[in-house]
Amino acid sequence: MTMKQTARRLAALALTIGAVWLCGVRASADSANYADAETDALVKEYSDVAAEYDVIKSYPNILQDGRERNYQGKTVILHTNDTSGVTEGFPRVAWLKHEFERWGAETILVDAGNFSMGAVYASSEGGDAMELMNMTGYDVAAIGRYDWNYGYDALKRNLRRAAFPILCANATENGEAAFTPNYTYTTRSGVTIGFFGLLTPKAATNADSAITIDKRQTIYSRAQEQIDALRQDGNVIPGADVVIALSGLGTEEEHTSVGYNSLDVFSHTQGLDIVLNGGETSAVMTAGPNGEQAQSCGDSFEYVGVVVIDNGKKAIEDHYLIPTADLQDDPDVLDASNMLQNRYKMEFGSVFARTETDLNGESAPGNRTEETNLGDLISDAMVWTARKELKNPLVDEDHIVGLTNGAAIRASIPE
Repeated sequence: MTMKQTARRLAALALTIGAVWLCGVRASADSANYADAETDALVKEYSDVAAEYDVIKSYPNILQDGRERNYQGKTVILHTNDTSGVTEGFPRVAWLKHEFERWGAETILVDAGNFSMGAVYASSEGGDAMELMNMTGYDVAAIGRYDWNYGYDALKRNLRRAAFPILCANATENGEAAFTPNYTYTTRSGVTIGFFGLLTPKAATNADSAITIDKRQTIYSRAQEQIDALRQDGNVIPGADVVIALSGLGTEEEHTSVGYNSLDVFSHTQGLDIVLNGGETSAVMTAGPNGEQAQSCGDSFEYVGVVVIDNGKKAIEDHYLIPTADLQDDPDVLDASNMLQNRYKMEFGSVFARTETDLNGESAPGNRTEETNLGDLISDAMVWTARKELKNPLVDEDHIVGLTNGAAIRASIPE
C-alpha cells in the first residue's frame, strides 16, 4: 500500500471515530506471514504436532535410490499450502512435477490457500505470486485467509491473473456466491476429480465487509452441498470419481473450540475422499488422530503433499509427504524466483533509518499481548504520514488515529 493509500484510509477512519488520538493500538488478529526469526520455533511446533498425530508416513524412497519409477496408470496430485512468500519452493515443486510426469504419471498441482501473502509480494500486492504459480503449473487453488491481506480489489485482480481456477464455496456477496465454488478436472485416462474450496470464518477479520463467510455447522452443510454437486451423475457430465476439499479451516485447537476445523469436514460429511488442509501454522500430517483422511504440508514449503490415484480403480491408493529439502530446482522457475528475490532486495534492502535502541517485534509477550515501542513507532508513523499527506483533513490533526495490527509485526529491529 502506498503512503497516499494509507493516508486516505486513515482519513476515513478518523472521520468515523473522531475525537480520540490513539497510538500503538493493536488488534490481535493472527497472520501466517512469519518472518525468518520465527522459523525455528515453527519447525519445532510442527514436530510437536507430528508427534501428537503420530501418523506421518515415511515417503517412498523415490528420490534417493537412483531407480526409475513407474507411475504409468496413475494420476498424481501434488499439493502445497501456506507457502508464505517463500519463492524458493516453487522451483522444487516444478521439478517434482516434471519427475512424476517422466515416471509416467499425469500430474495435477493444487494449493490449499494463503499463496499470495509474504513480504516479497508486497510491492505487487500478490501479483508476483500468481506469475510464479502460473509458471510452476498450478491447476487449481483455494482462497486462504491471508490472500485478502491486500484488500478485495487486489484479490480479484490476482484471481484474474491466475491461469487456473481459485475456489471458495462458503463465501457470499449480497446473497450470491462470491467466488467459483468448485472445479472438475478430467484426466486423459478418464478419471474425474472434483475440488471445492473452504475459507476459514476467521477470514472475516481480513475480508471485505460485503463478504459473508459461513460459520460453524453451516460450513459442514455447505461442504456436503459441494460434494453432492460434484458427485451427481448426469446425462452429459458424469459425476466425480474422487472428491477433494481444499480447506483453509486449519486443525489447531483454537479452530475446534469455535466449532470448525478441517478434520471435522471429513467426519461431518459423506462422499469426501480426502481433505487437503491449510491454515496458519498448519500441521504437518497425513491423517487425523481418528483416521480422518486429511493431509497438509506445514508452512513455507516444508513438505510437498502427494496423492496417488489408480486410474483403473478411479480411487486414491496412497498419499504421503515429501520434504522439499530433498528436491532439486527447475531451472526456468528458479530464474524467475531469483529475479523476484533480487528485485525485492533492491526495493527493500537499502538502509533508510537507524535506531538507537532495540525495537521489540516479539509476539507474546509482545505485540499480541501488550504495548511495545515498535508498535508505537509504527502507529506514530502512520499518524505522521496522514498529517503530511492530507491536504485538507476532514478532522483536526490531533484527532487522527494510528492503528497497527500487532499480529503483522513479525520481527524485532536491533539497535
